[in-house]
Amino acid sequence: MRTLPRAAVGALAVLVALGLGVTPAGAATGPTIPLSPSRVELYLSAEENRAPFTEDGGGELVPVEVAWGGAVDLQLPSGVDGSAATYLLQTGAETDEEPTRSLSSEEPGAGHLDVAEPAGGGVRITLPTDATSGPLGLLTVAGLTGTAAGVDAGEDLYYLLEFTGTGSSVVPLAPVPHTFAGLPCTDLWPAGDPADDADCAPYAVTAGTTIGLTLPPESLLRTVGFDAFTDVTATLIPSEPEPDDGFWAGYDAGYTDGRAAGLQAGPDTEHVPAQGPSFDAARAGADSGYEDGYEEGHASGWYEATYVDPGADEDGGTTVWSVLVGALAGQRAPAEVAPAESVAAAAMARVAAAARAVDDVSAVDDGAADPAEQPTPDSAEESDEEVVSGSPYPEWLLPVTVTAAGAELTVPADSSTGEHALLLAVGSDPTGPSWTVYLALDVVAAPAAVVPVVAAPGQPAAVPVLNPGLASNTGWTDPAAGASVPLVALGGAALLVALGGAALLVAGLGAAVVLRPRRRPAAAAQD
Repeated sequence: MRTLPRAAVGALAVLVALGLGVTPAGAATGPTIPLSPSRVELYLSAEENRAPFTEDGGGELVPVEVAWGGAVDLQLPSGVDGSAATYLLQTGAETDEEPTRSLSSEEPGAGHLDVAEPAGGGVRITLPTDATSGPLGLLTVAGLTGTAAGVDAGEDLYYLLEFTGTGSSVVPLAPVPHTFAGLPCTDLWPAGDPADDADCAPYAVTAGTTIGLTLPPESLLRTVGFDAFTDVTATLIPSEPEPDDGFWAGYDAGYTDGRAAGLQAGPDTEHVPAQGPSFDAARAGADSGYEDGYEEGHASGWYEATYVDPGADEDGGTTVWSVLVGALAGQRAPAEVAPAESVAAAAMARVAAAARAVDDVSAVDDGAADPAEQPTPDSAEESDEEVVSGSPYPEWLLPVTVTAAGAELTVPADSSTGEHALLLAVGSDPTGPSWTVYLALDVVAAPAAVVPVVAAPGQPAAVPVLNPGLASNTGWTDPAAGASVPLVALGGAALLVALGGAALLVAGLGAAVVLRPRRRPAAAAQD
């Protein structure tokens, strides 16, 4: 491909910036979106109940060690109010399917749990001195609310405790917040379409433009602790309309029919794949996905009909005690001793793997003697942008630039037209707070690039004839060799046509994913 002289490229960039409002260093300016949702959902996780992550694993359930007669101090994060909450402490043994004692802040007398607000803030829960029921305890905090309208404190908070002795020690507990919000719609996930968002229009943006993000002082995100654009990951997930027919439509229909048949299974029966009366043979012949969907749906329906949770309460629901205490008991159960033949087989497998590793090393050493046989290492262009990781969709990651006003990111120039999900994730520490903001974008594809016509050095540029029937070139004279041609000779209209596409030649990230799109009104232009 023929390249332009550097001076010509620089002149084109400046002219496009002056004529089209584009900065010479980047893409066109798109909308500036204030991150000020009308509602946020906040969930608290008891990180003290999770073992630290290491290179070898981690994350296992670990009870918080406390003392009979001691206390725990619960420090709630910003945006959460515990003044109207209720506190429940259940105790029992690891082998108990249900707790053997319950103490509540709402109960009087012997069943009362003492809860107070110490001078340092937070909530102090005084633990019982009677060790007749234990040594495990489950602390439940229910009824948490937000400190501002629009802040939903989410689900109840649970802490698994283990009494290891008696004393007066006070153990601090600091649950970690995880916040979710949606803009301009209040729903949080791309597949959602609640009724209250039926008239919600996504932000209109053009591919190749730069989006600005700000955090207004009154934003609810600040209320719940998000006050700076640090440790931000941006992921742009494209969507396309779900097909009305074909594999997935057939799969959905088959899954619905199969699940209905599977739900008819009786208790204590084994699953046997079958095409019952609900199987639509005609649909299966027309849509390739129907039979696969029916099989999956049938298995799912059978499981729902026959599964009995050993930890279910009288109403058929699963108790938190049975889940947490059962998980702890499973972790602490002694590991089964492998049979001798299994140990021998594992040893032989390790020997074979070691032999393959030696062969691999030998092959690499042999190749090193002949440079021509060495594979060409992957090369990457140097970039000032920090590599961002941690996204579930690494192929759709976008670089984020932190500015004095907030942050900026550029929509790839080759993004397809249609609704996209822009996910902003703040906080990559698995044990620390996080904030996730979902923005709905209606992306319009960038106009096709127009290659500018530039005269070779020392050659005159041809003057475009705008209307050959009426205009003439009377008075035009060939310039002397090496003379420059004034830009005004090209005419204003021809200048915009020749230069208008130069700023749109931006390489970007292209991908497609099938998401369930929202049906929303046309996107409104943003300031």
